[in-house]
Amino acid sequence: MQVGVLLVDTPRDMPAREQLDLAQRQLEWGQEAGVTLFMLAQHWGYGPVTILQPVPFAARLAGDLAPQSRIGTSVMVAPVYHPIALAEEVATLDVLTGGRFILGAGIGYIPEELRALGIDPRERAARFEEILQLLPRIWREAVVTHDGRFYGFENFEPHIVPATPGGPTVWVGAKLEAAVQRAARLADGWVGPSKIPFDRIERLADLFHRTRKEHGRPPGTIALLRQICVADSVEAALERHYDVSGQRLEVYQSRKLDLKPGNAAGETLDARQTALLGTPAQIAQRGRWLKERCGVSTLITRVAWLGMSRERIREEYRRLADGVAALGAI
Repeated sequence: MQVGVLLVDTPRDMPAREQLDLAQRQLEWGQEAGVTLFMLAQHWGYGPVTILQPVPFAARLAGDLAPQSRIGTSVMVAPVYHPIALAEEVATLDVLTGGRFILGAGIGYIPEELRALGIDPRERAARFEEILQLLPRIWREAVVTHDGRFYGFENFEPHIVPATPGGPTVWVGAKLEAAVQRAARLADGWVGPSKIPFDRIERLADLFHRTRKEHGRPPGTIALLRQICVADSVEAALERHYDVSGQRLEVYQSRKLDLKPGNAAGETLDARQTALLGTPAQIAQRGRWLKERCGVSTLITRVAWLGMSRERIREEYRRLADGVAALGAI
């Protein structure tokens, strides 16, 4: 099983050069720990933190990747882009990375962000579907004509050829049934959020696989955002997890995310139901269940949290190495 790391937010008062240097150090420490995938998030005006925009950020970090490593997004907010612009920016990243870029895309969940960028939040899903249908055409066809609900162009000739034949890999972030079906129909894979409990992941994974079969699509990829916390016991891992993640939960709540019991997506703050915790053997046991029962091939974790010192982040990567080795063996 492949393990990735999400490189996400930093405190807004952290100097810009330090933000970039910390990301570069995480690539270094992650690759030393056996991590082979690095994912970048996207937001605008995101409260008390900074999240560097993923297209130029990925281009800068690509030069630090080991030959076996890949870089991608989890996720870019696709509805704010014109499909031609998104297709050619992503094709450029695919060229710069030698075919090692993964476009993780989603519809966005913060109405204020979408409105600020001129998008009606009520149209986000329909825009997203149209974009997902257009991306492979722009990557593969010499001339593209389209007359859709939101986008229209005639005899457009794409001029950037991706390094990956047929275009880069596309994963769709989703947590509701209709969105998982969209990922199965229109993308190469599904990215599941970190707070969906394991029992619901099993049901959604079954829906993903069934939908692909119904539409005559080959088996797709399931990647999950999951915390991986290595310790001498589950209880010790839980204590360490909550110790470092508390500030981030405050940011979630400030962005009006519904994480109360009974929310529509079934998300929970109980890490026992969502995270891989404990010894390497315990983590491997959960990873094996996810692979065999759900068809999960990739786990994406977060190591650096707000308020953590560099020394603590470095130590967490050292600990993660044991979990990466255990998961890589299954």
